[in-house]
Amino acid sequence: MLALNSQKQLFFDLLCRWNAAYNLIQKNTLDDFEVRHWLDSYQLVSYLPKNARILDIGSGAGFPGLVLAMAGFHVTLCEINQKKMTFLKEVSRQCHLENISFFEDAYNYKKEAVDVITSRAFADLSVLLSILESVSRETKSSRSPFGLFLKGRTYKEEISEARKKYNFDVEIYPSQTSKESAILKITNLKPY
Repeated sequence: MLALNSQKQLFFDLLCRWNAAYNLIQKNTLDDFEVRHWLDSYQLVSYLPKNARILDIGSGAGFPGLVLAMAGFHVTLCEINQKKMTFLKEVSRQCHLENISFFEDAYNYKKEAVDVITSRAFADLSVLLSILESVSRETKSSRSPFGLFLKGRTYKEEISEARKKYNFDVEIYPSQTSKESAILKITNLKPY
């Protein structure tokens, strides 16, 4: 397996190449890859249990899922867009990631149990909670997974909206990369 810095550089090189053809991320954010994408994703490591099995929904260009796999966690990347999925598989292959698997549709995830569900820039919190609820029910784990979601400046409004449909506990951690953003840890999820 490649060292983390080598993986990060290869990931960045592949992202630059593929982004020109497939617009995986906004082109103007490539200049700030280190903070805006890599560190933003990597900051989740502090909140993950050791040996956590992660389901990353809406993996897109690999944030945070590929970054967490490179950090040593077992990650299932969930992405329905075939061009993005092909990119994720290519990065995984070239970085020699053996702790990674792939699944297309998070709404129909019925594979192995997971400990944590992550997401970044995929959907509002109510949608994420519906997937968290579904995965908890379908995977029959001894304990329900918790959600660890990177959210932007509207996170407070999203929490308020989600409370109309769900009862849950939320811990809010400040983002290390943006004063307007937060990391939401969702536990004890129950629909009304």
